[in-house]
Amino acid sequence: MKKDTVQISDRTCTIYKSEHPEYLLIQPIDEHDLEVLDNEVATIESLTNKPLATSVYLSLGDKEEKTKNPTMAQVGNCIRKQQELLTAQGINTILEWNPGNHFQHSDERTAKGFAWLINQD
Repeated sequence: MKKDTVQISDRTCTIYKSEHPEYLLIQPIDEHDLEVLDNEVATIESLTNKPLATSVYLSLGDKEEKTKNPTMAQVGNCIRKQQELLTAQGINTILEWNPGNHFQHSDERTAKGFAWLINQD
């Protein structure tokens, strides 16, 4: 498994990837988690023979980046950058913009994401 580090806005993101991944795990972490992340990935690898991701579904509400909160105002730029990075790595990626904010129609948005992923080859 290859380990890469990329910068998204003011955050350093660590990406572990295999040549032909099937699954993707996104996990927000703090400094404590960062210390044990290599071991976590090694443990996942030892417990399964499946690669991590071939397709990624990204979804954001069209109102989420339209806020006075400076951190949340960057969410649109960050998710567009994430899509760009994933696409550049050859990962089948879609970014779907949905009406509303984070809390509106979350059940349907999540279901659409799972259905899209299941229907990918």
